[in-house]
Amino acid sequence: MNEDCTQAEAAGRPTAKDCRDTQECHRLWYTAPGRNFNEALPLGNGSLGAMIRGGTAEDLVCLNDDRFWAGRDAPAPVATGPLVLEEVRRRLFAGDVAGAEALVEQKLLTDFNQPYLTAADLVIQWDHDAVERYTRQLDLNTAVAEVNYVASRVGRVRRRAFSSFPDQVFVLDAGFADPSQARTVLSLSSKTRHVSRMSARDLIVVADAPSMVDWRGIDDRIRDGENIFYEVDPPRRCLTVACVLAASVSVHGEGLVVGGDFTVLVATSVGSDVGLLLEDCLARLEAAESRGFSALLERHVAAHRALYDRAALTLRSPVGLSALPTDERLHRQASIMRDPALEALLFNYGRYLMIASSRPGSRAINLQGIWNDKVQPPWWSNYTININLQMNYWPAEPCNLAECHEPLFDFVKNLSLAGARTASVQYGMRGWVAHHQVDGRFQTTAIGALN
Repeated sequence: MNEDCTQAEAAGRPTAKDCRDTQECHRLWYTAPGRNFNEALPLGNGSLGAMIRGGTAEDLVCLNDDRFWAGRDAPAPVATGPLVLEEVRRRLFAGDVAGAEALVEQKLLTDFNQPYLTAADLVIQWDHDAVERYTRQLDLNTAVAEVNYVASRVGRVRRRAFSSFPDQVFVLDAGFADPSQARTVLSLSSKTRHVSRMSARDLIVVADAPSMVDWRGIDDRIRDGENIFYEVDPPRRCLTVACVLAASVSVHGEGLVVGGDFTVLVATSVGSDVGLLLEDCLARLEAAESRGFSALLERHVAAHRALYDRAALTLRSPVGLSALPTDERLHRQASIMRDPALEALLFNYGRYLMIASSRPGSRAINLQGIWNDKVQPPWWSNYTININLQMNYWPAEPCNLAECHEPLFDFVKNLSLAGARTASVQYGMRGWVAHHQVDGRFQTTAIGALN
């Protein structure tokens, strides 16, 4: 797959351009909005993630910043570890396996990891009545999600969204056949403790990271959030700014009312100083606004294709299958009919997800990439380094995405620095060590302490 396009053309083999022209291999599309987070279309620039459900009366865009994690400093290595380890060895050699295991559980384990957090939710509401001819799609060639339908009063509606690596902003653009009849309400919130602010055209949320999310406890306690602990001064904050560009914008209640076509620019920043976070977001938003939607789109697509076009896989399917929505193709593939082009689509989708969730300067891909809508996600959406982290990066080099590999190398370097202290203090050994669960704080101690 990693061959020069000119050589491939001369040999009569498919090139990246050939496969790009075969849209059946490069487009996820559906005839209904996503019913939940898992059915949304993922967008990302390595750090800033967004999930597009494509609703018509209401659309919920879940936003993420890959630096936003719960927890203060990672647990310190167990200072008495070398002595405990000596006793563990003695019990093992004496045949007391259960006693050795009990001692490890009592003396060598530390607190569990802290979770990767959702940053903010952008809620967009319309007063559409009847809707027909609905489609939503994710074009893997361009990394642009698009929603199209026809609604009463406003006519044809077209929404496009992308997360730009060159400009480090999320962009959502909405256009209507009859803008004079279009009315949209936008609001911004967060599932963590937060403060909301508004200006004439900006929505701002400052979300606090919990100092601890305790994994222990009965289901009801976890369900009700009683295991989530905040401090007056949180370990970090995520500031999200959504700037609405339109001919008519006004403040109404807890949101902004927009008349006609509009573009929303979103920037996020994570740290402790809210003033500096706001400066960072506003600087990027101002630069993005000065470029305008068309230039932002062009820059975004060019940066994406510089990576995406490096590999090609074209598989042909029987006539008619490629014209079906993606969910129907998946259903047929599982039951009655082979669809080779669908397999190529899934291969390309994997490359797309790597580009969207791992770029130079970003964090490494966690268990959910960079996309998460919960404060308590499955497995804390952390790094499971006995297999899952490695699996995330298997396609990097075979698909000629070396740049996307860089965050993993940065991750391992930071892990080795923390792990050297754990090896020395807790085990009395040289080198470095990490155990199978790691979080955004680079926790290298073994987890599972019950007290």
